[in-house]
Amino acid sequence: PYVLEGYGEGAVMGVPSHDERDSKFAETYGLKFRLVVDENGILVNSDSFTGLDALSAGKEEIMKTLCDTGKGKVETQYRIRDWLVSRQRYWGTPVPVIHCRDCGPVPVPTTDLPVVFP
Repeated sequence: PYVLEGYGEGAVMGVPSHDERDSKFAETYGLKFRLVVDENGILVNSDSFTGLDALSAGKEEIMKTLCDTGKGKVETQYRIRDWLVSRQRYWGTPVPVIHCRDCGPVPVPTTDLPVVFP
């Protein structure tokens, strides 16, 4: 595997044995790599983690070990995945809503659609 530092706030890690593009990169530059997750999702060639399910027990054990040894920390990042909502800018939400002080959020009546902006 290889790691590119300084990419945004973290690093980009290539894992050639599990990604076609990373595999081609490794082959092009003569980088050696070994399989660490088999076709059933079980960790192999992974020292004390060998035999664990990669997405559940294996992941949890690896995170615990990294935290316990001070080599890593668990961090959750939330990202908007809905392309329609995440790309809304000037025109607002997909469903026009009037924010009424008395009744709260109310959809714009269909007779007033489409909403025309200045």
